[in-house]
Amino acid sequence: MGKTYKLLEDFAVKFINEHFNELDLDRLDWDVTKEEAIEEIKNKPFMAGWVISEVMSWGTEIDYISKYVVENENEDFLIKIEGRFFLIDYKNPNFFYEVFPKKVIVEKYIYERLD
Repeated sequence: MGKTYKLLEDFAVKFINEHFNELDLDRLDWDVTKEEAIEEIKNKPFMAGWVISEVMSWGTEIDYISKYVVENENEDFLIKIEGRFFLIDYKNPNFFYEVFPKKVIVEKYIYERLD
């Protein structure tokens, strides 16, 4: 795996290390120990994305991913980690690819009627 995946993998492993005791493993349907969870993330390429997009969102009582989300509308699930932007790849669920977004501001006229 490349550098991008390694960054996401490290991020997911760090989350598991810090928040494993908060996970609702029954709700996640994930029967693992902390060590097994980390091994799965390291050995299965899709697991880092699953932890980031699903576990961090609804796998605990706190929505941890919300502080990393930049955009979550119109099938654009864009997150920012360590100053880099990642977009979920809906063709390959639980995978992200790095992007370089540009913000576009739309100008619109607002007017009042003169009588």
